[in-house]
Amino acid sequence: MARAELGGAEAKKGAPQRGPWLSPSLCARVITSVTGLADGYDFGSISGAMVLMRGDVPLTPGQLGAVVGVAYLAMGVGAPVGGSLGDALGRKKALAFSYMLLIVGSLGCALSNTFVEFFAARIILGGGVGAGMSVVSTFMTEVAPKSQRGYYVGLEDLFLVFGIFMGYAFNYILTGIANDWRWMLGLGAVCPAVALPLLFLPQVPESPRWEMLQGNREKATALLVSIVGEEEAARMLEEWSCMPQACSWSELLCPRSMWRRRALVASIGVWVTAMVAGIAVVTVYMAQIFSDEIPARESFLLTAIMAALRVGVIALTVFYLMDLAGRRIWTLISCGGVVLSFALLAVLYHVEASVVPWKASVLMVYFASYSLGMAAIPYVYGPEVLPTDMRSKGVSAGIFCARMSAGCITWSFPLAKEAFGVSAVFTGLATMNVASFIFLYLCMPESKGVSLEEMHHLFRSPS
Repeated sequence: MARAELGGAEAKKGAPQRGPWLSPSLCARVITSVTGLADGYDFGSISGAMVLMRGDVPLTPGQLGAVVGVAYLAMGVGAPVGGSLGDALGRKKALAFSYMLLIVGSLGCALSNTFVEFFAARIILGGGVGAGMSVVSTFMTEVAPKSQRGYYVGLEDLFLVFGIFMGYAFNYILTGIANDWRWMLGLGAVCPAVALPLLFLPQVPESPRWEMLQGNREKATALLVSIVGEEEAARMLEEWSCMPQACSWSELLCPRSMWRRRALVASIGVWVTAMVAGIAVVTVYMAQIFSDEIPARESFLLTAIMAALRVGVIALTVFYLMDLAGRRIWTLISCGGVVLSFALLAVLYHVEASVVPWKASVLMVYFASYSLGMAAIPYVYGPEVLPTDMRSKGVSAGIFCARMSAGCITWSFPLAKEAFGVSAVFTGLATMNVASFIFLYLCMPESKGVSLEEMHHLFRSPS
């Protein structure tokens, strides 16, 4: 308590004097990592559980697609709910709600014995992930210092990919024990259960922008000074003095000016193209596809190795590349690599090439390409290009559209695979991503080094 009081006194005098590990924004970043970890862990663990649960909960291809796809549809619905709760109750309380859903959903999946039970638990889990993603993206944009905004927000995808790696790793470790698939899914409740009480520690600040929107100027000032220091806080407070209230959903969907429409299209489009890139299909169904050609345990090991590669590439992007060359160039390079990878996979499945080394090598290229830009950059670019009054609901709308896209793709994959074959599915994904590349080239201006308050200049020019 004495340390907190001393920190408050220092904040009033000037920039706070504290070690880097006591930064309020860093504490918030670590504790809110749960949403990304939970989302990623579900990606990885459901991939292995689907292979191992066939004897306990037999599913048809249609039911298999349903239990995977419905979670992404629920994420889409959960995102606007999370955005509305974040605006009404505050970012921290909205996150607490999402953590409770994650706990219930994970345990529900582990204890399910029928398709209906599993389906319902996946809806709860997906809703928790969607709500959490929406709030975290907005929260991190608002509490991160300007110089570290890309780094802080982009970490969300690093946490997600590390969660995928953990899911794949536990698939490999737990395979063969009693109720192995239930343990895989149930462990997803651990991180949110630990983080839920930590979220309300005094070291984790509420968003100063949210406090300002609620009319709490003194509290917003104290929070802002503790995060960015007195000089930058004074500048930001002056800009916020005429900041409007959070917009309504009708105002979001029908923006009153052309530049706001362009910003909304760019923000939502970046979220959607990240999911159209097929990452949900490849991540969730990869172990199942491989298990048709190689033993299940070997397929789990192979997927874990690929996830480790993704962790390394995304870490490189978040800590170095994103702020070195900017958001736009890496997103375009990333999308181009995704198109090439899907085209090669379509050929390899058509000629029936072996998993190792051919298909596995191209999948590693796919994961590396996706991780260079399309993986992490939406978490930064999607929120930062929107004006403050649109940001929370705009991020929710972007996640809603993205996860609805992922839900449709993952739900239809088992049926499309059975009807047309894997080669045709990858051909379709390659074609969709050509369209994504064109959209990104035309509609995604560079935002590197631009303050949140100056983003509107990017979209006032037709170029």
